[in-house]
Amino acid sequence: EHVTQCGAAPQSSFRYIFQALNTGTYWYHSHTGAQRTDGLFGSLVIKETPDLIAKAENQTDVGDFIDQPDKYTLSFLDWQVKSSDDVFTELESGVRFYDSFQVPNSDAIRYPTTTSQDGAEVGPVSYWSGLINGKGRHESVNYIQSRLSIFTVSPGKQYRFRLVGAQGLF
Repeated sequence: EHVTQCGAAPQSSFRYIFQALNTGTYWYHSHTGAQRTDGLFGSLVIKETPDLIAKAENQTDVGDFIDQPDKYTLSFLDWQVKSSDDVFTELESGVRFYDSFQVPNSDAIRYPTTTSQDGAEVGPVSYWSGLINGKGRHESVNYIQSRLSIFTVSPGKQYRFRLVGAQGLF
């Protein structure tokens, strides 16, 4: 089911109360403009009870695994050169996405679309860089020594990594 409501007024708060029946990894996000692609989203993990985990371990050959969502949940997000509002406006207006902050003319160079390894177009915006849990690097950004997300694991142990793909769907 989806949760729908009117927007919350500035400087106000609200509380959702719901019964989480289905376990798993979910995510919440904004549906207003480009807020999601600018980072207004997050993961929501509903863990299994110990008896359900034991049942799953017995029914599969996975064996024991470490499940710590606070340490092993990854959220992926595109990192664009321009703001998401600018990218969305350019794409939806038919102008497309150009390597310029000016209105394009006939000499403007259009960014190539993102393609898969077999050459199929998978998105109208070229891939610039990505963020994992809000952290990333790009060679053209001065902060090339910025921290990256780190996930510490030990040999011989199995870990459950939960993944949230919040990439832009322009």
